[in-house]
Amino acid sequence: MPVPFDEAGHGETALEIDHPRLRPDVGLEVTIAAQGDDAITAGRERARLGPGWIDGDDLAIPEDEVGGRNRWPTGEGKKAQQGPGPDGPHLKSTHGRQWYVRPSQVEIGAVTMVGPDVFPPRPLARPHRYNPGPSLGSPTARPSLVSSLMNPFDLTIRHGTVVTAIDSFRADVGIRGGRVAAIEETLPPGIEDVDARDQLVLPGGVDSHCHIEQLSSFGIRCADDFHSATVSAAFGGTTTVIPFCAQHRGDALPVVLADYAERARTKAVIDYGFHLIVANPDERTLATDLPDAIGQGLRSFKIFMTYERTMLRDEQILDVLAVARRHGALVMVHAENHGMISWLAGRMTGSGRTAPRYHAICHTRGSEAEAINRVIALAELADCPILVVHVSTPEGIQLIREARGRGLKVFAETCPQYLFLTARDIDRPGVQGAAFCCSPPPRDEAAQEACWQGLKDGTLTVYSSDHAPYRMDAAGKLPNGEQTTFKEMANGVPGLELRLPLLFTYGVGAGRISLNEFVALGAAKHAQTYGCFPQKGTIAVGSDADIAIWDPLREVRITSELVHDNTGYTPYEGRTLHGWPVLVFSRGRRVVEDGKMLGQPGQGRFVARGLSEAMRPAGRHVSEIAQLEAWGRPLDG
Repeated sequence: MPVPFDEAGHGETALEIDHPRLRPDVGLEVTIAAQGDDAITAGRERARLGPGWIDGDDLAIPEDEVGGRNRWPTGEGKKAQQGPGPDGPHLKSTHGRQWYVRPSQVEIGAVTMVGPDVFPPRPLARPHRYNPGPSLGSPTARPSLVSSLMNPFDLTIRHGTVVTAIDSFRADVGIRGGRVAAIEETLPPGIEDVDARDQLVLPGGVDSHCHIEQLSSFGIRCADDFHSATVSAAFGGTTTVIPFCAQHRGDALPVVLADYAERARTKAVIDYGFHLIVANPDERTLATDLPDAIGQGLRSFKIFMTYERTMLRDEQILDVLAVARRHGALVMVHAENHGMISWLAGRMTGSGRTAPRYHAICHTRGSEAEAINRVIALAELADCPILVVHVSTPEGIQLIREARGRGLKVFAETCPQYLFLTARDIDRPGVQGAAFCCSPPPRDEAAQEACWQGLKDGTLTVYSSDHAPYRMDAAGKLPNGEQTTFKEMANGVPGLELRLPLLFTYGVGAGRISLNEFVALGAAKHAQTYGCFPQKGTIAVGSDADIAIWDPLREVRITSELVHDNTGYTPYEGRTLHGWPVLVFSRGRRVVEDGKMLGQPGQGRFVARGLSEAMRPAGRHVSEIAQLEAWGRPLDG
């Protein structure tokens, strides 16, 4: 039966094909013929069907060829349905293999597909469900059933619904040697079996913005060390964290890195990477230390546009951007206008207005918007990708949306506090509001809605915790007790453990986002952006077996006693959440089960990150730099 598309072959028709005879690892017996030389040329480099690449002058595959190199894997059953695809027309099997297609005709009756182009989704979103062999993601056949019986899985997760950033399907997951070894509708028993019936089998979360055992610019150390923080993360379904190695002025970067690396090595129960906070961009840091760190797999720096002891001038920001562009790193930016905040803070404290609520007055929406606008201009001049952290305002989100619309590589993040808290939470008697003070501060319901929309339309790339744990005592937020002013309070709120359960309840449960978007925002996009995908952030053959099994019906009331960090309070006290991770694996090892911590200090490993597409320059110069190129006198020449 022909399936119609429009005359240009770009219709909004989607097709789901199941086939009764072949297993997913063998593929669907189809004949594919591209019409015209242009179609063959267009399809040759990006047309992948199952385990092989289309090549040659003829795209046709004999119908009776079984196990051939050009196979589109599919599931069992018999049905063909039409409907809109998530990003346009697509083919989709019950096992979730998804390839986008612009066909002029798809002939089901003859098991034939005819069209000008068949190609996979965007590279960062492509599923990897075939056995990668020695090279992660390489297209080779899966292990046979006989091989699996002779070499049993260490663990088989059975009967669950596997969810990735682009797919959902019922399957068994076989784990061997800490990695996913097979994904099939039915797998042989493992040495251990887990029954995930009626539960969700999700990739472990990746939290790419959290502060762990970090010394702040005020000289206050976070309440959490690498043990308590990673324990807390694991209980919340997160299996990889990327905290910061914080350089302060006068610090030598190699010494800072060695200190943080040793702390994590001996304490972490899940895997971890590092970002660098650059506060001292002197000649050695720029010429030697940052390139050396990039070579060790630390592919991201954070810079501040505010805070007296860490902020960089515009010229220094450009220096850091230039190094990142040259060596392949992503620059994260805390974007707030320091002068605006400082001027208002002086007026407030000078007139005796020192309660926590005045913190939110000083960190205006305009201070965020101005700094975002400025750093976008700096990044465009340097042609360096940036990621603006903890975006909180509609104005800032719109600036990022417009920059991305112009083709600039500007990424962004938001956090639980900007979706689930408001400035009213800070306005409490005495110093109680300090528990909700962070920078930028929570805003209002309109800003919350703008953040949700930014997550939905892709303007905001990732959803991170910005976990900054400070206790409500003299060692944390209240150095002068009840007399502490908002200027003296440590900034930040905890959120590492509740990040994903909050998003599940108020995002998936409320119908704001899909399960696939939940996985993308909480895991996959972090790994893709920061250079550890598909090792992390997905469930794919060859990926690390970082898996969280969620009970979507589990109801949990949040209390400070429930949460496992060392902060001593939670800003989400008393909320009832629906959906919770009940069993968590890190590289195939149980770390959380039945509310108990099974992971051991030092079990987590450092994740060296590679060059991601997000880190690559756009390759476009502002007109003045382009003129230098035209003159043969490039900027760095």
